[in-house]
Amino acid sequence: MNENPFFSDKDSDLLKQGSVRDYLGLVPVWSKIARKLEPNLSGAIQSYLGLEAVLFIYYLEQEHVPESLKQNNNFRELFRYMEGLIEYHLYHNLNVEPCYGSRLLKGNGPDVEVKFSSVTAVNGLYQFYRGTCRRAGMLSKNWVLDEKALSTIKTLCAPHSGAVNKLIQLIEKMTLSGVKVIKPSEVFANEQIVVLFNVLFKSKKLKEYIRNCLYIDKELEYYASACSSVKSQPKVLGVGSELNPVQHLKAYIDSNNKQWSHFSELELIQDCEPFLALLDDCFQFLHLHDGRKLSVLESLLTEPDVKQAMRDKSVSFIRSLSINSGIESDRIKLLLEIAGLLVKEDVKAFLLGLLEYHRKIMKSRGAGSMIHLDGCELRVSSEIHNADQNQLLKSICNESPWKNGYYINTTARIYNQLHGER
Repeated sequence: MNENPFFSDKDSDLLKQGSVRDYLGLVPVWSKIARKLEPNLSGAIQSYLGLEAVLFIYYLEQEHVPESLKQNNNFRELFRYMEGLIEYHLYHNLNVEPCYGSRLLKGNGPDVEVKFSSVTAVNGLYQFYRGTCRRAGMLSKNWVLDEKALSTIKTLCAPHSGAVNKLIQLIEKMTLSGVKVIKPSEVFANEQIVVLFNVLFKSKKLKEYIRNCLYIDKELEYYASACSSVKSQPKVLGVGSELNPVQHLKAYIDSNNKQWSHFSELELIQDCEPFLALLDDCFQFLHLHDGRKLSVLESLLTEPDVKQAMRDKSVSFIRSLSINSGIESDRIKLLLEIAGLLVKEDVKAFLLGLLEYHRKIMKSRGAGSMIHLDGCELRVSSEIHNADQNQLLKSICNESPWKNGYYINTTARIYNQLHGER
């Protein structure tokens, strides 16, 4: 059993290893597109309480951490210990879901041990929630706590200085002695520490502060409320379930707020997602043709209806990006070049371009290609989950496929939490 409930996907910057989960490197692309409507949240965020946790940890670092914990990357260790304690407190003391990861907590009782090993270099709060705090202005670019957040947490902690000091002493002792196993129940045997955590994670003022930071733009707050409404009542307009989430959002907002100023951003998602999904479909097709000649796949994709569908998606992708400023990147430029090959109906060049694009993505991660050409034949070196050929052809011809989330579920979930739901 995985003993660490906070383990997350490998991070190339932190672990210096390549991941094959996003083999085409599309997550940064759709993230950049989605940022037009969701400027702050990470898709991995499950609870606003994780944002409070990050702010509390940085408060401790700025106001209470001794010099011994500011050296030799010891703050990172402090962060890991605090994450373990906070997740435990939320689940076992407050009976709410953990912010990130749950297998260990849900699979064991209150006496559970949290173990840290060499593979736990990345934590959910550290990897995902910190970025949201910084994007929303709760932390500066240099990871300094916002003055309003500082004063809010300081006011909450002031009556519990004894518990804060005890907590810091415990973590300093664990960090400096290299402890790799903590038993949160022993820490929370101290009633003062329990009270301190309760005060923080039940605070209406801290929750209000986070709500104000996330929804400072009222037009985007309206969008978040629309996500919430559509997710809770997907057929509120009587439209069919065959519509994808963006189409539902457009229909809902159009019926309630025709003057909303961000319809073009929804259209950007609607125009880009079919092409990004197409890239994934075609990569899976390449994978399915292991050991066969590229020309076999090319003949499938040059069927008139298939080729036309691919061309249409490429035209929409190029057109939409050409009229939307602020999302250019080297990766998007490469994708535009690949889309241009399909506009010219050069399927072979497109497939070769997709393989080369994948090679560059994997090389940037220090890893080899999952698929390459051996002469004229395709060779697969890493396994992925594939749809079958008929499913892929159906997806390619589908005018409105949906594979990426564009933060819509996260946006709805956090909006609900910050407006009453725990």
